[in-house]
Amino acid sequence: MIKCVTMFICVILAFTSLNATDLSVKLVYPTSHAQVEACRKLDFTAEVTPQDDIPLDRVRYYRNGVNWTSARADSGVWTYTRTWTAYPGYYTIFASVSDDSGNVAYSDTTWINVGTITTPNLVSNGTFSCGTASPWNPHTNSGAVAEFDVLDNSWLSEGGILMAFIDTDNPGSETWHVQVDQVTAIDSGHTYVLTFKAEASDPMGIDIVWQENGVDVNGDDNAYTVWYQQSLTVNDAGDYGPITYECNVTDHNNALRFNIGTTPGEFYLDDVLLTDASITAIPEKDNASGTQQPQGYILGSNYPNPFNSGTVIQYHIPEGGYTTLSIYNVAGQKIRTFIPGMQGAGAHMVSWDGKDQAGRELASGVYIYRIDSRGIRDSYSLSQKMILIK
Repeated sequence: MIKCVTMFICVILAFTSLNATDLSVKLVYPTSHAQVEACRKLDFTAEVTPQDDIPLDRVRYYRNGVNWTSARADSGVWTYTRTWTAYPGYYTIFASVSDDSGNVAYSDTTWINVGTITTPNLVSNGTFSCGTASPWNPHTNSGAVAEFDVLDNSWLSEGGILMAFIDTDNPGSETWHVQVDQVTAIDSGHTYVLTFKAEASDPMGIDIVWQENGVDVNGDDNAYTVWYQQSLTVNDAGDYGPITYECNVTDHNNALRFNIGTTPGEFYLDDVLLTDASITAIPEKDNASGTQQPQGYILGSNYPNPFNSGTVIQYHIPEGGYTTLSIYNVAGQKIRTFIPGMQGAGAHMVSWDGKDQAGRELASGVYIYRIDSRGIRDSYSLSQKMILIK
């Protein structure tokens, strides 16, 4: 049974006169809630509709909020396909299209489950499956020497395992001289939690780093500001973490890095799991107190409202399910999608800083927030409006 609140549609119809462009993009494949076999080739396909007389610029595809690939838009071509090897995990997928006048439109968000992963993971291929490290980037700097390989069999967990053999004569003089990293978007006000499995042939001091990846948040090149760093020692095979990063910056080009230089020997990495603790259940009240818990789908009013620099959105789902929260402008264009995941029944909360998916400040006005939740028995969509004042 599909239930839906119609207020969202009514608000859009009431403000159609504010829609400055007919530019649009639709993600036609993969379809939402698709179950995809791990390691297969998966096509992302989007259809675009241009605004009259304005040439298209670029079509972009996003995985878990990160721009994965793009295509230069050609006049007269309205369908764009890019192929991706599907690594195990939960993924949000959406597309955007821009034109030469600077207009940008976003598609609805699709989420898919690749393989048998049951925990939402903000990194791709955290189990090094499919015989490859991609999209991880193992590399060396400043003359350090290391060899990297993905082993098919892992004694740390199911799937593969990344092995780094760091040269005895040239291990590097800093941990960042040997690195394994991946682009992972981060948002101010969120709390990220990292766990992983590892082993080293000898005790090895490493650094876990969230860092600019060459382009800073203002768009300048050659920027490598370290947002957060934690050191630890790896030796015996086992679980490491949790490492908790309370983020106060928005950087959608951020790199999560394992810096493993300075100590020669073998280093093994597996089962990397990065979660967003900001989108988790609020503890239920003690039923012994006599407080009645809500039983249905509820989307609460954001607080504060109106707001200036930030607001909190709370909602309740009566059963566990795959849930996402999106922000729209009054023209119906999606401007922000929060990374979704399997969420348990109960109350949840998300904070929004008034910025779009690219981290840009938005203008004052009316915005729509919407949750979509798919459980075992029910699917539900709920919408509310809020006011941003600058």
